[in-house]
Amino acid sequence: MDIDRYASEAWTHVHELLEQVRQCDLAALATTCRDQGRDRVAAAALERQNELLTFVAATPTQRKSLLRKVAVGDRPMFLLLALYHARCGLAFLETTARYGVGPGPAYRMVSAQAARAAVDLIANYPTLWPFDEGNPFPEEVAQDDARSGDE
Repeated sequence: MDIDRYASEAWTHVHELLEQVRQCDLAALATTCRDQGRDRVAAAALERQNELLTFVAATPTQRKSLLRKVAVGDRPMFLLLALYHARCGLAFLETTARYGVGPGPAYRMVSAQAARAAVDLIANYPTLWPFDEGNPFPEEVAQDDARSGDE
C-alpha cells in the first residue's frame, strides 16, 4: 500500500474516533481540559501513550472491549487523547504523501523533501482539541490565530 492510501485510511480511522468523542459531554470535557491545562493534558497523553496507541491500532470491536477497561469518568479524556494520537499520525502521513517522501530519487533529494515535510508538519501540527469551536486551551487558540494570519 502506498503512502497516499495509508493517509486515506487514516482519515477514516480518525473520523471513527472523532465520532466517539462527539458522543461525550463535550462541555464537561472542555471544562476538565481547561481546569487541567494543556501541559497537564499533554503530559497525560505521553504517560498513557502505549495504552492509547494500542487503542488507536485496535479494530472498532477491540476498541469497545478496551474502552470498558477505562474508568467511566476517564473515558472522555481517554478518547480525546486517542483521537489526538490518531490525528498526529494522519498529519504525518498526509504531510509525507504531500511532499513525496519515500524511496526512489537520490537520497539527497529525499533528505531535502523530508526536511520540507518536517517543517510543514511542525508548523501545522494538530492541536489537542479537535474542534473548531470551544477550544479550552488558550495557547492553542493563539497558535491557530497566528496560523490564520499567515495565510
